[in-house]
Amino acid sequence: MIEVRDISRRFGSLLALDHVSFRVEPGEIVALLGPNGAGKTTASRIIAGILAPSEGDVLVDGISVRDDPNAVRRRCGFVTDQPALYDRMTLRAYLTFFGSLYEVPTPGKRAMELAIMLGLADRLDARLGSSSARSSSARTTSTRRSGSPIVSPSSTAARSCATAPPTRFAPRSGRRSW
Repeated sequence: MIEVRDISRRFGSLLALDHVSFRVEPGEIVALLGPNGAGKTTASRIIAGILAPSEGDVLVDGISVRDDPNAVRRRCGFVTDQPALYDRMTLRAYLTFFGSLYEVPTPGKRAMELAIMLGLADRLDARLGSSSARSSSARTTSTRRSGSPIVSPSSTAARSCATAPPTRFAPRSGRRSW
């Protein structure tokens, strides 16, 4: 479970989040919607333990992001909305990279498990930015600003956070990852 408790975040004089609270029960899917600058990415980064809140707290499976952000990061995956940064990486390298960042004991093995689960095992060695990394249906429905595939690199696949939908690969894979 994720429990967001009255979080606020300031960047100097800019108030990016103003006392936001909500709960996400296991199995629920929640989307943060709003215009640019509304605080969606800031909230996602706080939930994933990447950014500290100025006020309030977030509990991920009972672990406080304020008290133990490293434990929260091990439970959450966070994928940026800037997929062009990773276009030159293969799917295998991408998943292994994020698994290593989140201290997955065997990131290469976990990358293979996730690729199989998402139906992408045949694309593990394709570059993320190449047309061979996406199905023909994904090429016609996705745009360059689409998000990267969302996977939780944790060994338990507890939670995933992203700032854009996972349409980089086939739409069926994106639906599975949510």
